[in-house]
Amino acid sequence: MKRLSRDALVLLLAGWSAAAGLGGCASLGAANARDSYLKAELAPHRYSMSCDRLWPDALRLLQSKGFPLGGRDMEAIGEAAPGFFAEAIADGHSTYRTKDGGLEMATDWNRQLGTRYRATGTPAGPDGCRVVFTRIAGGVASPAERELGPDWEMALELLRRVDPGAAARVESGAP
Repeated sequence: MKRLSRDALVLLLAGWSAAAGLGGCASLGAANARDSYLKAELAPHRYSMSCDRLWPDALRLLQSKGFPLGGRDMEAIGEAAPGFFAEAIADGHSTYRTKDGGLEMATDWNRQLGTRYRATGTPAGPDGCRVVFTRIAGGVASPAERELGPDWEMALELLRRVDPGAAARVESGAP
């Protein structure tokens, strides 16, 4: 077997590194393209039901993904509320009505993922609602939280649960 010279080895390693980097960039680019597409499709999406009617589905979705809900929100979906102490130390809050007649809540931390969510339901016409799930990271290990912005995959998951046909149409065009 022929031994590679030092220069040849450096060139070979540089080539592998560049190829690996380009592969990472390609997958990152695909993820960004998908996120941009979902944003364009889902940000203006109006559910054809009131926020009050849609809200339990949004709460169940968050709970099913491992994000702890506040006591009133647990009761709203037919589950037992956490105890007083658990509620007192939670970083989230149960749903409250906003000034525009919408709804807002925040989950507690999913400690395995290091994230939590704020969900906002905004009235959109007489019997319509728009929902945004904002992902928040940070505050599990330190007091510094930062918003990571809307989570369009979570929005798509809600659409799958509430209107599978509309979700299929969105997914059919997704990169």
